Amino acid sequence: MDAIIRSKVPCVMSLSALDMLNFGRKETVSEQWRDCLLHVHNSEVTLMRTKIEENRKFAAFIAKKFNESIDYLTLLLTEKGVSVIDVTGICRG
Repeated sequence: MDAIIRSKVPCVMSLSALDMLNFGRKETVSEQWRDCLLHVHNSEVTLMRTKIEENRKFAAFIAKKFNESIDYLTLLLTEKGVSVIDVTGICRG
């Protein structure tokens, strides 16, 4: 984001998958993450749901960067979540 701000070029961005971390197969997830909310996406990909406080930190970081910009920045947000695990009924944490 710093490079975009320094370039002073108008920018349109979207958020994607900020609500999860990607791991490999479930058995490869480190012990330190085992008590977190995990979602087995498929046999090779396990997703870990980020916590509300972590998401707030992401939002604060993005807002700070946007506020540093003196040019046009547009952020597009979806209305029903930023990933498949953010959809109601899939995986909440």
